[in-house]
Amino acid sequence: MNKLINIKPSFSDHRELRKHFRSKVIPHPMFKEALEAMRDTQDMYGEVGTGMLLLGLPGLGKTTIIEKHIRDFLSESGFAVTDILTERPVFKVEMPANPTIKGVLDKIIRAMGQEPFSGTQTVMEAQLNTIIKEQKVQMIIFDECQHLLREQAQVKTRNVINFIKLLMDINKLAVVMAGTPDAAATIVKHEELDQRFTYQQVNLKPFSVNQQEDRETFSAYLNANRRILLDVEVKIIDLTSDHMLARMILATMGRPRLINRLFDRAIQLADLSKTINMPDFEQAYAKTQLNKELGKFNPFSAPPNKVFDKVEALQRKGAL
Repeated sequence: MNKLINIKPSFSDHRELRKHFRSKVIPHPMFKEALEAMRDTQDMYGEVGTGMLLLGLPGLGKTTIIEKHIRDFLSESGFAVTDILTERPVFKVEMPANPTIKGVLDKIIRAMGQEPFSGTQTVMEAQLNTIIKEQKVQMIIFDECQHLLREQAQVKTRNVINFIKLLMDINKLAVVMAGTPDAAATIVKHEELDQRFTYQQVNLKPFSVNQQEDRETFSAYLNANRRILLDVEVKIIDLTSDHMLARMILATMGRPRLINRLFDRAIQLADLSKTINMPDFEQAYAKTQLNKELGKFNPFSAPPNKVFDKVEALQRKGAL
């Protein structure tokens, strides 16, 4: 009998290794919470127009969460993601910077793979409602929703809010508003939306080292990144000591996107025949300077006591 041998991939080429590393998604607890909330919200489709808020600063993973939800749902439902998909049960729409009803209509229809009809708003609304039924739409995800829910909203923006409310109610859609945290402060001023978007709200936060539980969560995330490299036989130093956690939180402000960029640059600079080490991270940070709050301070070259002092200073300032 032939035995199946599981051969681990190995990389000696920096470009291929970096591509492999960037392709990985690490489902940390908040990531899982957001995905579960999106699934729960979509499950309400067909019963009543239901909304969810997915909020967080740039770099905390909103786009990755949205894309994974769409990809997972289509895969689990048996859909092949192609340009000629006739049914689009869930899709993402980028909210225009200065939204109008016709502008949002245009964005939605194009996101559904159709060419908008020219003509009046009424014509475009009729086209959209027809496509929603034909393509069996369940959920629409509006990204960059802070453009819609910003302070000092103009009359045309309030009209867009009313349009989305009616779209949800008429078609019993699930709708996700994803954007920066300031959107939440504004949405409460629109009772018609506030009532609909209280079903789920996820506020993504950066990783932290403030409490023991925070440090354990951050350690687990860094270890998962490290494991991606170890699994392809690339050696890398331990990242979970107290001083390394402090260095990593300073360098990246605990934001997954910046953590990914730091690792990516360290891989690029490292000698892959050896262990990716502190000098590699020091060089990687010097070339990226991901945290502008640090100025010329490099967290991977400073002694541990200076690193801890800098963490405390930024915590008092509210920057970490």
